[in-house]
Amino acid sequence: MHIPIVIDEANIEELLEIIKKESDGLIQCARKCVYIDTDTEIHRLLNEETLKRYEAINMALNLPLKDFDYDFHQLVGTIDEIEEMGRLIQCWITLGSAIETSLQIFLSIYLNDYQNSNWGKWEEFNYDEVKTSLYEVINSLEGDGHIIKEKAKALKKNLKNHLKGKMEVTSLEDMNLQSLVRFFQSEISWDDKYIEALNTIRENRNTIHSFKNRTVNGWDDLVFSLKFYCILLLDLQTMMPPFDDVISDMLQYEADYRDSY
Repeated sequence: MHIPIVIDEANIEELLEIIKKESDGLIQCARKCVYIDTDTEIHRLLNEETLKRYEAINMALNLPLKDFDYDFHQLVGTIDEIEEMGRLIQCWITLGSAIETSLQIFLSIYLNDYQNSNWGKWEEFNYDEVKTSLYEVINSLEGDGHIIKEKAKALKKNLKNHLKGKMEVTSLEDMNLQSLVRFFQSEISWDDKYIEALNTIRENRNTIHSFKNRTVNGWDDLVFSLKFYCILLLDLQTMMPPFDDVISDMLQYEADYRDSY
C-alpha cells in the first residue's frame, strides 16, 4: 500500500486536517450525485442530515486529541493510563464509524451497481419450500421432546425473518463495517493490505464492548490507521463518476435552451 509523502510525514494535527479536507470532498461528491441523479433511493440515502452526521463524525475525531501533545507524550510518557486508554478508545470508535459511513456513501453513489451485485441475496431460492422444510424439522424436534413449544415458536420466527432477509439485497443501512469490508474484498478486489488495515480498525472499534477481553492498540497503530483513512478517502474520490463534466453539460444544455427562446 503506497502512502503519499505528504500523508506519511504528517503529524496527528496535519492528518486530521487532511481528513477534514478529504471527507468534505466526499460530501461534495455525494451532493453532486444527488444533484444529477433522479433515483429517489439515492436521494433518501444521501440526504443532508446523513451528510451532516458524517461531517460531525469526522469532526469528532479531533475531540479525544484536543490539547493532547502526542509527540511530547511519546517522548516522556506523561499521561495517566486510564486517560490514555479513554482517548485511544474514543479515537478508534470514531474512526471506525467514519470509515463505515464513508464506504456507505460510496456505495450509495453507486447504488445501481451495488444492487446488481445481489449482495446478501440467495439466488435460485424458493422461500416457501425452504421455510416449509425447515419448519418440518423444527416440528419433529418439538414432537420428539428435544425443544419445548415456546423455543420452537421462537426458532420459527427467527428463521422466517432470516429467510425473508435473503430474498433481497442487503440494505446499505444494515451493512456494518464487517459486512462492508467483506463486500469490498469480494466485489472491489481490494488488496490484502487494505483489508488488513480495515480489519485492524474494525477490531479496535469493538473495544466499545468493554466487558469482553479486548486489546486496545496504541498510538503508533492509531496514527497509521489515520494515514490509511486519508488514503481511503482519496481513493474513493478517484473512483467517482465524472460529476463535474456531467454538471457542466447540464448547465450548458440549460443555457442553450434558454437562448433558443
